[in-house]
Amino acid sequence: MHSSLRLAMLVILIPMISLPSLASSTAPFLGANGIPGGTTCDTSGCHSSQAPDAELGSVQILGLPAEWTPDAMYNLHVVVQRPTARRFGFQLSAMFSNGQKAGTLSTTDPLVSIVSGFSLTTPYVGQYAQHNDAPFGTAQWSFSVSWRAPSNSLSGDVTFYVAGNAANGNGANSGDAIYFATQRVPVGGLMLSSHAYTVPNLGGVSLKSDGAGNLPGVGYATMVADTGSTDPSGFAIFGFRSNNVLVSESSVPASPLIRAGRIFVEVGPGAFLNTGIAIANPNSQTATVQFTLTNTAGVDFPGETVTIPANGQMARFVNEAPFNSGTNFQGTLTFTSDIPVSMVTLRGFTNERGEFLLTTLPVIDLSGPVPSGTQFLPHYADGAGWTTEVVLINPTDNASSGTIDFYSPGDAASAGSMVNRVSYSIAQRSARKISTLGTAPTTATGSVRIVPETGSGAPVALLVFSFKRGGITIATAGVPPLQGQAFRMYAESSGSIQTAVAIANTSSVPVTVNLELSRLDGSPAATASQVTIPASGQTAKFLNELFPGLPTSFQGVLRLTSPSAAVSVVTLRGRYNERTDFLITTTPPALETAPPAGTTMLFPHVVNGGGYTTQFVLFSGRAGESGTGVIRSFQQDGSSFVLLLQ
Repeated sequence: MHSSLRLAMLVILIPMISLPSLASSTAPFLGANGIPGGTTCDTSGCHSSQAPDAELGSVQILGLPAEWTPDAMYNLHVVVQRPTARRFGFQLSAMFSNGQKAGTLSTTDPLVSIVSGFSLTTPYVGQYAQHNDAPFGTAQWSFSVSWRAPSNSLSGDVTFYVAGNAANGNGANSGDAIYFATQRVPVGGLMLSSHAYTVPNLGGVSLKSDGAGNLPGVGYATMVADTGSTDPSGFAIFGFRSNNVLVSESSVPASPLIRAGRIFVEVGPGAFLNTGIAIANPNSQTATVQFTLTNTAGVDFPGETVTIPANGQMARFVNEAPFNSGTNFQGTLTFTSDIPVSMVTLRGFTNERGEFLLTTLPVIDLSGPVPSGTQFLPHYADGAGWTTEVVLINPTDNASSGTIDFYSPGDAASAGSMVNRVSYSIAQRSARKISTLGTAPTTATGSVRIVPETGSGAPVALLVFSFKRGGITIATAGVPPLQGQAFRMYAESSGSIQTAVAIANTSSVPVTVNLELSRLDGSPAATASQVTIPASGQTAKFLNELFPGLPTSFQGVLRLTSPSAAVSVVTLRGRYNERTDFLITTTPPALETAPPAGTTMLFPHVVNGGGYTTQFVLFSGRAGESGTGVIRSFQQDGSSFVLLLQ
């Protein structure tokens, strides 16, 4: 796959720059109309010595709408006036806040030219409407220009920049008057950067972006609860289409603000495997962030200090600046920030077809409690195309060791049992990855236990399983550890999409798990059901297996309780794409007894366009939880990120 497509998830692509079109000597230099970074005619020496009556003149754009509508055509007039002026000129351009050209300019006015190119003083590459031979007149002149609005509202408001020249016509560059004006036109309709939500108890809401636009728009989003409400549980699902085929889905949990964290990073040879990082700074001041890479031997490589502007976001691969991991690296990245920020880590794998697959990796909050005791991962798969990687991250400054125990699921007549054991050892601040062979002709499934040695701290565990069909990797997904006795999770059954849940019994006796299903409005959707998990066993079932007779199109919340013992749980989202490839990702359940976050919750990375969509899922994750608020989206520079969510 072309490298720009792989990078689309993490960076806004920059269009190719061509040499500017050369205007005639009677036309202005490109970028002379007051656009950011441009050189204006009154400062470049083209026109100087302002006329005595300059304050009596002006330039204005007539015909602009109060709000613009996609694909609409607007007939504009640029009017330049000054009482003693005898010759007139202008330059006009329209651009989004991200510096991209907005819409298309055209004209039937013989005195107006449409010029495309760039100025040497500004990175703006786009269109200008401008005079081609300054006309003679008395006191004022009106130039006619048409503007067709963009085909979608992806980048939001449009700003028009115009310069007007009311000259005295003496053939010299003195005694003229240069005027500037800017006019911002907001987007109309339902395209907003702030979307209200209502989450009832046992319910939720799902909002998906439209994916419009040839280039990806990138940014982040915040959840802002109304007064008296708490932030609901939530996650975002990134979907990526290549040639109109869905090739990857990956979910990212809503994340709190932290000051120090650690992540697993891996870069494979040939860039087939890479790790991407996005950091959002929702604060009103610049964040200063320090990075350190640590390899699997525990050797530290201090990185650069970078700044993330107020309300801004940064997204990079770890083999790029400022991280500079190199082309073959495995270990961890540790960061500290002088103010709280939010981070997400995405593992990118380019498969045998050149398609870019994404998997979410956890971010460890180093200020939080260090895990202890046995860690449980509720699902693994190996054989018949399935392979599982167990990733262990050491959150401490001391070496860690223990065993990775693979358990069978058991059945009604027998308990789950250990079928394989692998020893591990992890250097301080580092990580270790261990993979199954995946060569068996049949698929073995079950659960995994991470058992630290006596006196050794427990690592943070993650499991990544992948599936190959016909020698092509078509799906990867990450399974984090989560255990408790009461959970809530988003569930969906609609056409090609089907939710499954994997449950591992952490105890040595069978447990009965209760399942309740509700619609997004919080009302009951089906008769409650139960499933019994063998001692040390595991089960994984699709939603329609747990609730036979469920409508073919369903979205809601699944509540799972285990009164007698703790279980480990993960939600699986399976989906058949247009090629009938079975894609799979995991979505995070919410622990019903978890306290509210107590901090702003963010989606540190949001992308829309260029084949990408983002689906926001918010749901009632805690007992009795309901609330209202808004999702606010921002571009990387902190300006509003306008999204059509439906």
